[in-house]
Amino acid sequence: MILIKVTNMASIVAITVSTNYHDILPIVYHYNRDFFKHWVFVTDKNDNETLKFLSDKPNVTILYWDFKNERRQFDKGGAIRNAQYYVYDKFPDEWYVLIDSDIVLPAKTQKFLIAEIPKINQAPGISEVAIFGAEKRLDFSRLSDLISENNYVVYDQKNYLCGYFQMYKEKYFYSPSRDASVCDIDFCGYFKKPFHMKDLICYHLGRNSAHWKGDRIFGSDFVIDVKLPK
Repeated sequence: MILIKVTNMASIVAITVSTNYHDILPIVYHYNRDFFKHWVFVTDKNDNETLKFLSDKPNVTILYWDFKNERRQFDKGGAIRNAQYYVYDKFPDEWYVLIDSDIVLPAKTQKFLIAEIPKINQAPGISEVAIFGAEKRLDFSRLSDLISENNYVVYDQKNYLCGYFQMYKEKYFYSPSRDASVCDIDFCGYFKKPFHMKDLICYHLGRNSAHWKGDRIFGSDFVIDVKLPK
């Protein structure tokens, strides 16, 4: 996979919940960094490695959240809600993307969104009532496979508009959640028109792994077997 610097980018602000992903966070940041106008990360105040990596990055805001508040297992919904309050205030006129900490947007997806967002903005009423997700997710288990775009597994997302990538403009909020399992599906319920955008593809670092309770062990599901390209 070739890294390109996207020009004439769509005006997108991203939100990512990231705890215990500091092994693959540099990869995700490397491929996605030039696409977002601003990127908000929500992490635990004790996740020192994540904080160390993000602390000097431009156009990045770090927010903290207590993921185990009120005896919850992993309050992803509350963390996203906290970030939504921030971005709706600081960036009130942008598109928003909720993107997981193990998702890479390939160059073809970035080009696709740059071309499609102006069309959506011109369609009467669509941006106010719609939420958009990926048509397809490809799961990779090694960095070498990600770079070559080979040896992947197609993720079976059924008919759900999954939370690993959700793009929208209308200012609704996530609800606090016991874990990360259904809060994304609940959020979609606010919108009249959920769309899986044809030709929108996401790359996932790890094969069909779910860490809904915030129990990921870094290095457990994605092998970094080569150096990251510059």
